[in-house]
Amino acid sequence: MADVSRTRFFDTPTTLDESGIIVFQNINYPDTSQKSDDQIIVTELGDRLDVLAYKYYGDVRLLWVIALWNNLYAINQIEPVEALKVLRIPSFGRLSRILGGGE
Repeated sequence: MADVSRTRFFDTPTTLDESGIIVFQNINYPDTSQKSDDQIIVTELGDRLDVLAYKYYGDVRLLWVIALWNNLYAINQIEPVEALKVLRIPSFGRLSRILGGGE
């Protein structure tokens, strides 16, 4: 069995399927509709999601939040996003509620 204790799937609930194989349960993603406290930014040449996550949240691992809020599915944290792209950044307060299970 794969060891997921050191991956982003660490706390994802699992179940056994009919043949006894461990499968991950679906994840319910938070509401990503636009809110009045979202920040709107325009990217500059060389901006990367991990750097933006650190700038706005202090944690590079939260790049998935920016990607999810902006429908960026094929992300690579070391590849720059295109320049002059408009991105929504959810407020830190909203992010705290989401990570705390409140939204």
